[in-house]
Amino acid sequence: MKILVVDDKQENLDSASTQLAEHELTIVSSYRAAEKLLDERNEFDVLLTDLMLLDGPGGVGSGEDEMGSGIWLALVAATRGVKWIGVLTDSTRHSGWEARAAVTAVGVKNLDGRIQPIPIRIQRSKMLVCTAETDGMLDMPGRTKNWARLLERLLLLNPVV
Repeated sequence: MKILVVDDKQENLDSASTQLAEHELTIVSSYRAAEKLLDERNEFDVLLTDLMLLDGPGGVGSGEDEMGSGIWLALVAATRGVKWIGVLTDSTRHSGWEARAAVTAVGVKNLDGRIQPIPIRIQRSKMLVCTAETDGMLDMPGRTKNWARLLERLLLLNPVV
């Protein structure tokens, strides 16, 4: 599978490289680089992205403060025909409104108060937004993102044809 992975933390990019080595990977560390690849190549089967990135659409972002632009990148990917889209965040305790909205808007709370991700269909794409610490997608002991588990959950969703 052709997979585009986006995260601004090197340890998460390294874990993606290791965990997804059997796939054809393209790994970038910014929204702008990912958007450019989606515009130019438009050949990816899967997008796996962090929710919080240092830059965003339209040149937004100082490179110092993270914002919830991963959700916007997911929408861009859906309009470019990417079949499976996974947005993974480290925490449910982000301070930005867009991050809190993205995490809570795409899930339903269980009886124990945890947010359970539900699949979203956007055009011909299937998308999941997950929280690494509560959805079992934190790779121990390094506490890096478990991209392979996210991919596994995504592929359980039937692609829209």
